[in-house]
Amino acid sequence: MRFHVNTKMLFVLKLLIAGGLIAVSASTAPAVSIVNNEATDVDGGTTDIVAPKGYVICKTSNASPTITEIEGLIALLNVKKGCKQKNPVASMCTRLVKFKGGDASICGKHTKSMACKDVAWSLEQIRNTCVDQNGRTGGTFQINDHVLSIILH
Repeated sequence: MRFHVNTKMLFVLKLLIAGGLIAVSASTAPAVSIVNNEATDVDGGTTDIVAPKGYVICKTSNASPTITEIEGLIALLNVKKGCKQKNPVASMCTRLVKFKGGDASICGKHTKSMACKDVAWSLEQIRNTCVDQNGRTGGTFQINDHVLSIILH
């Protein structure tokens, strides 16, 4: 996405960033290698999905998790092995981790999986994009091929 920014707008953006009122994310997804159509992350684990490429859909409400709860979810995911969608019926979602009032779920095609570090990265994208004035964040990271989505609720 390209924006044409004049000098005055650039000054205001820099003030907002410096004041912590908006966040700019330069995160990148974990590196993977592909051998025989199987993705292997840099930690040596395998995954069906190559580092998440997608977009964020914000769904923040007063019931959404706080930043502290999201940080707890991310920490749990960064040490978890295997994030697989195991529910073949109804919601087609599987809760991966819960921390206080926050939950992270993976939804979509049954038996598909992602590296848990990629799920954590997806939560970071939701957190950075959807935070409200009360410090709550909720939403979805939709993987571009629509096979899976990550839900922060």
